[in-house]
Amino acid sequence: MDLRKLIAFGKSTYSITLPKQWVTSQGLGKGALLSVEQLVTGDLLITPRTGKRTTQKTITINANDTTLQGLKREVIAAYVKDYDKIIIKGNLGKRRNQFRELLHELIALEVVEENSDHIIAKCFLDTSKPSLQQTIRRIYYNTKTNAQSLRSLIAQERRRTETKQSSTANTPRGSNETNTSTYESAQELIQRDIEINRQVFYLVKLVVRALNQPIFTKTLGVSPVTAVFFWHIADCLEKIADRTKDIASIVTKGEEDASLHQQNRNEEGQRKSKQGQTHEESATNKNQTRTPIPKQTSERLLEVHDMVFNLLENAMQAVFTKNVAEVNNVIEKTASLRETLVSNVRKEHHPYFTLATAHYREIVLHTRSIAERSIDLRTTER
Repeated sequence: MDLRKLIAFGKSTYSITLPKQWVTSQGLGKGALLSVEQLVTGDLLITPRTGKRTTQKTITINANDTTLQGLKREVIAAYVKDYDKIIIKGNLGKRRNQFRELLHELIALEVVEENSDHIIAKCFLDTSKPSLQQTIRRIYYNTKTNAQSLRSLIAQERRRTETKQSSTANTPRGSNETNTSTYESAQELIQRDIEINRQVFYLVKLVVRALNQPIFTKTLGVSPVTAVFFWHIADCLEKIADRTKDIASIVTKGEEDASLHQQNRNEEGQRKSKQGQTHEESATNKNQTRTPIPKQTSERLLEVHDMVFNLLENAMQAVFTKNVAEVNNVIEKTASLRETLVSNVRKEHHPYFTLATAHYREIVLHTRSIAERSIDLRTTER
């Protein structure tokens, strides 16, 4: 650490000398302009104002000898680490279209050059007015909407049971309409889950930039510590969204399992197309023959669903309003709610209820973490 004395300069100004090595490395000299920024942490950041364009960060990733999922993880890591240009070298082959879909799932990342042996993607992210709070709100909005879609799927399952019990025909009247509605709800849930992932990656990218470039914290309007807490909340919401998707797959008992997993859905669609069926027709035909979940089980799932996501609603309101009393209330309720879920499993022995409840319990744990981070946010912002 290089310590320097503060020198009084006139009646209202103080000055310090700068290390010669740093001045030389920045290409500065007498009369050069420097920017002095006071960060939200209270520190001063001194940067040269030379008018030169900041060097862009570039990373090259080898696509050979790796799976599509492995390549996906590397690209996402490069994106959140704030690389401006990502170069993918190698033969993508049949994976090219799937890889392009991945790039479109990352906000502001666009393909600028492509040929047989490489793809170059560049990030055109506008961070002039970013907001971690608004991004969290968008993530939660989509998570909440997916929870509503899941509730609709459970309610549709209950109605399917009622229809089957009241029908004397082999094919329940109105089943096609119900099956189509189930299929559409699952598709909407998938698309929103993709959007949640996009927003989470975007938020992480902002946080990483704030940690690497302290001056960026002034643009965000939060301290680095606060930014990390927002990152944790976003991560919890993403996990809740994933568990919501898993429960939807359980509730529909595999009829939309292919729809909830992109790769399987594509393979299933290709296979059914060869047989002269559309993917939607396949789901409808399968629904007509499968055994619906018992009405009592569906009703219990609805009760559990409402309790869990009402608690999440309270936790997020506490984040937005910084209501300490509400935070403490949520934290206290999580313990009792988890006990209630365990008790319900003992009463309801249907395997789908047991599996779904396990995911609901995870959602409760993530909800508690969100509430705890809300306290941390309030503490750091004092």
